[in-house]
Amino acid sequence: DRIFEEAIELRPNWSLPIYNKAAQRYKQYLYSDFSSPEQIESTLREVTRKDNSLYGAYVMLGNVELALEKPKLAINNFLEAVDSVNRIGSISKEIKSRIQTNLGQAYLKTEDFDLAETTLKEAITADPQNAEAKLALAHAYVLLEESDRALDSIDELYISNLTEKLHTKFGS
Repeated sequence: DRIFEEAIELRPNWSLPIYNKAAQRYKQYLYSDFSSPEQIESTLREVTRKDNSLYGAYVMLGNVELALEKPKLAINNFLEAVDSVNRIGSISKEIKSRIQTNLGQAYLKTEDFDLAETTLKEAITADPQNAEAKLALAHAYVLLEESDRALDSIDELYISNLTEKLHTKFGS
């Protein structure tokens, strides 16, 4: 933290050291009890106030807010991440899909199942290998009491996993 603090003192309007400090705290939060989610949330808010182009900060902030049971704030941050990625333009389909998956899961937390379904389908369209999006979509169908569609989604996940394993083992 000391190195980041020194960099912030030297250039207070530079968002990168604040972002790196937040990312370090986020990793500590994920792998230990060193940082509290509230500390991370505060630091990430500071980052996004200074620089709205760091989509990773919005994604981390959204994930922290989901952990803090603040799904509406998480949705706003995932939407900011989508906007940031769209401004950048040249981001991988996997990253776009991952953000859409997070957004879909946040919609599930707010019980907006229709929007969750639409968003998760977009995530799967962007990256058909996104197993987490497929599983979340199955969850949405369960919550919508559409068991046949939930089972179809689980089957698709299973078939795609099996296909991937067969390709890995035996080649194309």
